[in-house]
Amino acid sequence: MFSLSFQSFARALTPVPRCNNQGCIQLFHKNADCRRCVQACPSGAIKVGRPGTRIFLDTERCRGCERCIAACPLGNFQPSGPAPGARLATWLDRSSNGRLTCGCLQAAGRCVASIRCHGGHSVENILTLTAEGVRYFDLRKGDCANCPFGNGAQFLEQTLIGANHLLRSLSIDSIEVREMSDGLSLLLPAPSHARPGNAKVSHHAVSRRALFSSLGRSFGKMAASTLPGQETDLFRTKLSNPVPRAGLYSALMRLGATDNEIRPALFPRQSLKKDRCKGCRLCQKLCRTKALGSSNSLKERVHSPGACVGCRLCETGCPRQAIRIHDPMTRRGYLSDSTCGKKNTG
Repeated sequence: MFSLSFQSFARALTPVPRCNNQGCIQLFHKNADCRRCVQACPSGAIKVGRPGTRIFLDTERCRGCERCIAACPLGNFQPSGPAPGARLATWLDRSSNGRLTCGCLQAAGRCVASIRCHGGHSVENILTLTAEGVRYFDLRKGDCANCPFGNGAQFLEQTLIGANHLLRSLSIDSIEVREMSDGLSLLLPAPSHARPGNAKVSHHAVSRRALFSSLGRSFGKMAASTLPGQETDLFRTKLSNPVPRAGLYSALMRLGATDNEIRPALFPRQSLKKDRCKGCRLCQKLCRTKALGSSNSLKERVHSPGACVGCRLCETGCPRQAIRIHDPMTRRGYLSDSTCGKKNTG
């Protein structure tokens, strides 16, 4: 009886995510290799149409679990309520002495922070909280087996696997997971000392808006100082939404990793076989995020790794198979398995 009552209650209050059709790679070309939102949805509410159409989001079937938001590498899904950055700022304001307690919809009444389903946590959000000084992240949950959102614990497990895979690749302490009677307690690694010129922002001393404005300015300065000769915004994609990895990059920098360490761990790499390339620049036209740019030579390509999401559209569309996209070392652990709920194999 409780399960039926809760399902009715959850359906009535379901906040359907907003989706940006213009930014979807799958809608741009039929050969695009990205269906992460479809794979992440537990209710089958998301269907991606043919190129030139749109993403079909069934509001009757959508349960509001927000897993599609965590899964999309281009941030095309956004919550109907506060933006993810505003939510994180609210959570940080409510943390105390490095501890934050977050509950799912069934357990929200017992916690200072809430999320509809713990399966909606992303690697970026967890590591951003880590970088801001949260050491103990307690996740209170209800009955996952009978939850209308499906088994969010499985998705959370894969997100934590992905986060630890990324941290280990950068020689940063892993997240320790401790079981509790009503959920999990995550012991997050301590941030390293502040880098020269990048003083840590204390979220207890500033408002939520000032906090994230300051973080944005700090990230812009870091990108400009560590990437000479490139655009100040490493993640500029010419699309309407910022690439979620921008926040993840900033968090990893504040956890002590360097730009040279983060790039091979987080970004795809491109290689070009000049003997096969005819200089038609079809790859540039196919690149939805404008990660491939022009150079003085017809057989040279400027690859912006921060804007590349590894969709391989340039690779599959090249008639001479001249271009290759190489996955970052954490592809299996972060970009793919952790967002689609599949077992990590790397």
